[in-house]
Amino acid sequence: MQELRDRLVEAVKSSGLSQRAIADEVEVSAQAVTRWLKSGKISKENLIALASVTGVSLSWLLGQQDELLEKTSSSLLSHDIGRHPTLALPAVGMDQLGDFVAADYHPQFTGNAPYYYAINQVDPSVKAFATAVEGESMISSKPGLVTFLPGWTLIVTPNMTPRSGDFVVALVGDSKQGIFRQYVKDGHCVWLKPLNTQYQMIECTEEVLVCGVVQDVHMRGRFHNAFF
Repeated sequence: MQELRDRLVEAVKSSGLSQRAIADEVEVSAQAVTRWLKSGKISKENLIALASVTGVSLSWLLGQQDELLEKTSSSLLSHDIGRHPTLALPAVGMDQLGDFVAADYHPQFTGNAPYYYAINQVDPSVKAFATAVEGESMISSKPGLVTFLPGWTLIVTPNMTPRSGDFVVALVGDSKQGIFRQYVKDGHCVWLKPLNTQYQMIECTEEVLVCGVVQDVHMRGRFHNAFF
C-alpha cells in the first residue's frame, strides 16, 4: 500500500496544477505544500481541501481505496472555475429543501433563486443542486477523520439510491427540516448518522425522506449573490 506522502505526490501530479496554484486554492504557502509532499504530514482540513482541489477521492488519499480513478463526468467542481465552462446549479438552503423537493427539484422553484456555479461536466437532466453545511453536527468528534465545516458547499444529486457510508441530505419530522448526515445500514435498520457524537442518530422511518446523495464538496464555494 502506498504511503500518504506518495499519494499526495500522485494527486498533485495527476491534477496538472503547480504547487503554487494548489497553495493558492487551499490558502496556504507554497512552502507548506512542499512540506506535505516531502513529509506526508498534513492536517485533516488541508487534506480534504487538497482532495477537492486536485480532484481525487479522499478515500483514495486515506488509503481506503486502492486505485486512483480517473476524473469522471460526475465531478462537478473546478479548482479554477474561470477556465472552464460552468453550469448554474440551484442553491438551496436546508430550510428550503422541502419546498424544493415538492417542486420536483425545479431550478426556478423560488423564482429569482441564487445559483452556485460549478464546472459544466454533468448532464443538466440529473437536477443536481448545491446546498451548504449548517451547524456542527458533521464536525467529527475524532481527530484525523473526515469532517465537514459550516459553510462548505455540497453538490447533491437527487434520485439516487444511497449506499451505506454515503453522505446524504434528507427531510426529517413533521416540519420536514433539511439535514446533512451519513447514511448507515446496521442490520435491518438504516440510520442518519452525525459525525459529531454530541448529536443523536436518526432512524430512517416513514417520516424521513432522503433527498439526494452528496457527490462532491467544495470548502471554498460561495453561492452567487451571497446566498448564505
